Amino acid sequence: MNEKLILGSLWFFGILFIARSIPMLSESILGGVFLATAGVVLLPVLHKKVESSLGKQIQTRWFALVAFVLLLLSGFSIQASEDRSLKNGTASQELLDRQAKQNEYNQEQQKAKAEREAREVEQKQQREIEKQQRINRVTVQTDSRNALKNYLKDPDSADIRNHNGNCGEVNSKNGFGGYTGFKRFIASSAIVAIEGENMEPEEFQKAWEQICK
Repeated sequence: MNEKLILGSLWFFGILFIARSIPMLSESILGGVFLATAGVVLLPVLHKKVESSLGKQIQTRWFALVAFVLLLLSGFSIQASEDRSLKNGTASQELLDRQAKQNEYNQEQQKAKAEREAREVEQKQQREIEKQQRINRVTVQTDSRNALKNYLKDPDSADIRNHNGNCGEVNSKNGFGGYTGFKRFIASSAIVAIEGENMEPEEFQKAWEQICK
């Protein structure tokens, strides 16, 4: 069954290549000859004649290899012929249309590649910006926490919550050792303000709205 399938395939492709080579001769004589020869090499009838002449059996794969090389040579010859005709202005309308479609496809691919690279650059820049923003937030919040603790009388006992940037709430001990309850604070390396302690509520509220919202 496998042998019949192989023989059928050889006959099919051999005849197909020979038939295809006929119209191709008008575009590239050398390319058409290579293609036709590849088709002939695939025909089982040639295999038998060659084996009969040499007096020994030759595996089918060697004929297939020769046909493959001839196909490559045919492709190179046809491409060279088309390049010459496009260069000297003798290309057929079919070739011109095909070349125009190829150029259009190449331009679309280049455009898609450029857009993809632009998106990658934009995404990389966005990641860098977000990374820097995270670093900045951490730095600001760390400086704020340090400034607040340096201001408090008993920083180790302080309970801080809802801390975001320079703003948050703190519950710390007063001079008598008792907790004062959670109060809003604004803290940075330049100033520390705690609502109702070192800044009036009205003034603190204005600063809170400007800095913390």
